[in-house]
Amino acid sequence: AASPLSSLDEVRRLTHLGQAATADVVQVFKHHATNGILDRQQFERAFRHFIGPQSAADSQRTHALLGQLYDRFDTDGNGVVDVLELASGLSVLTQGTPEERLEACFALYDFNGDGFISEEEMVTYLSSVFRVLYNSDPSAESRLGVSPDDLAVATARQCFAEADTNSDGRLSLQEFKAYFTSPQAAAGAAANADAGARAAANAGGDAGAG
Repeated sequence: AASPLSSLDEVRRLTHLGQAATADVVQVFKHHATNGILDRQQFERAFRHFIGPQSAADSQRTHALLGQLYDRFDTDGNGVVDVLELASGLSVLTQGTPEERLEACFALYDFNGDGFISEEEMVTYLSSVFRVLYNSDPSAESRLGVSPDDLAVATARQCFAEADTNSDGRLSLQEFKAYFTSPQAAAGAAANADAGARAAANAGGDAGAG
């Protein structure tokens, strides 16, 4: 069996997403989706758009990785995953500056293009990010003692408490970026749940480096 994948750098190397822009990843996965959802075959075909020739060992590890990632996002076991949730989670693997990644993720959830997202949409985004981060560190969930979804709820609640400066129940792009690029966001998330939340607070940056 393939050995556990222990870092985002290794996942980036295997998938080649580290060489792709977030917007390009979103477009490729949306292209392979049907009505906004991906089955397992569509999911793998979308990844293969980015993955080049591999050694036998890397091919085996990549196959295991894709299976693990798909299962992370198919939370109810119905055989399909939401393409927007998947794409936002994969954003932690793509190239670009932290600001560019955050802007791309914000746009995914600003469905009506009015420049704001809700706390519920923030939870969806963070859940997606945490699933990718947890998948790159198999011990994270048992070590932190919290599921990706529960950690997302706690982090989003904290984010809105601190970043929703006018208390209107939504975040502008400026508020969103200011929170996730601030030192206090990393510190507050660390208090929430150790390194896992801290990585999510810096999801737009190199989350695997901490």
